[in-house]
Amino acid sequence: MTVTANTHAHDAVDPDAMMVALLREYGLPGARERARHHIGRCVEAGLADDAAFWMQISNHLDGLNGKDYVFSRMAVTT
Repeated sequence: MTVTANTHAHDAVDPDAMMVALLREYGLPGARERARHHIGRCVEAGLADDAAFWMQISNHLDGLNGKDYVFSRMAVTT
């Protein structure tokens, strides 16, 4: 699928793939912060489906602790 300005996140990206991308780019604390930022942005814009997408990612990130994150990151990068 091609991502355009009119494409919603929940239509374009798998939540697990987005979570891995956030972890790679920002680390666990930064990924949590970015997901929460996107939730607020979507709620303010009235994008309920996109907000639900980011909530799913945020919930998965909140379920990770440092030990899980190190293991997951090693599994993804090797």
